[in-house]
Amino acid sequence: MNGTGGQGQDRVKPPEKRTILGMGNRLVLWFVLFALLPLGLTVLAGHMLLKVQTEDQTERLMRSLAASMKHDVEHYFEDMSMAFQALSGRRITRAMMDSVDSERAGERSSSHEIYGTPEDIRDEFEITVLPQHLKPESYRDLFMIDTRGVVTYSKNGGLAKGSDLFGKTYYDTLFSGALKTAMNTDRVVFSDYEYAPQGGENVPVAHMVKNLSGVNGETIGLLAVRFDVEGLNRVVGVHADLGQTFDLYLCGIDGRLRTDKGKRTVKKALTPWDLAVGKTREVWGKEDLHSGLNRQATEDGTTMFWVSSPLTVLGVPFMIVAEMEGKDVYAMKDKVWAALFFLAAILAVVMAGLAVALAGKITQPVSALGDWA
Repeated sequence: MNGTGGQGQDRVKPPEKRTILGMGNRLVLWFVLFALLPLGLTVLAGHMLLKVQTEDQTERLMRSLAASMKHDVEHYFEDMSMAFQALSGRRITRAMMDSVDSERAGERSSSHEIYGTPEDIRDEFEITVLPQHLKPESYRDLFMIDTRGVVTYSKNGGLAKGSDLFGKTYYDTLFSGALKTAMNTDRVVFSDYEYAPQGGENVPVAHMVKNLSGVNGETIGLLAVRFDVEGLNRVVGVHADLGQTFDLYLCGIDGRLRTDKGKRTVKKALTPWDLAVGKTREVWGKEDLHSGLNRQATEDGTTMFWVSSPLTVLGVPFMIVAEMEGKDVYAMKDKVWAALFFLAAILAVVMAGLAVALAGKITQPVSALGDWA
């Protein structure tokens, strides 16, 4: 009996059903964790990498379009400058200056011998010569100014004849400063966009100025061409866009726009660019401002991404700025992320199912042992 009793005491006690179920649940949990942890880390790393790649690609595309616009803007002003300089060198232009300047009445006889009466000279200049150099849609007005700064001719009436551009009304304007500079140089002088004090034109205008030389090389007057922002607006309008909120602008280092129409928006020229508020000329001049994809929030809380590219037009510094809202920057990334997340969810379900099945296989012998007991 002791032997029998001893054998009964030494017999292995089978695991309880509750213990078996607990073991199975823990195995399932561990298998699911080991299966999903790498997947979750992979998805997280993929999301971060996708975000970085999206921003890098956006910066490259924005910079490419900004560089393209910079090239076109430089060519726009270069072509205008070359055409204007060629016009100033024409003999008929000097004859026109002689015919409209009362102070040069003594010089008219030689011009009359070649071109005829002042009316003939004017017709030859306006109808034949001027369109050869400047297309009518490329400029707003053309002026001739004597050496005293007095307007002697305005093709489209933008300035009254006799207006004193060196006088009090115009003294502090960029235009007047360009006229004074041009008196002492043979190069074309550019004056940046500004509102003209007179003339009834409530639009920003810029000017190119070139002195006119007489037969002996002396300065006999000044030729000036006035143009508005429409030409630049056309330059901006030919470029591709990256989204509904993408825009390109020409901007001064004073933080004010020099174009009034982007690809998607209309903003009045010479008003501050939204993202330039609070920036000084010194800040714009920093080299690090022109590298990298800049992120900035507007007053209404919208996240904007922008890049800039500096350029110089006839000695005047500008910047090309490209901007786009964050929602458009990440639009493609969000689509890819949604597809990636959906795929990850499917894989998670499959892997969880495999973990449950594998845990069941492992706990099946132990469960059978409990059933046998």
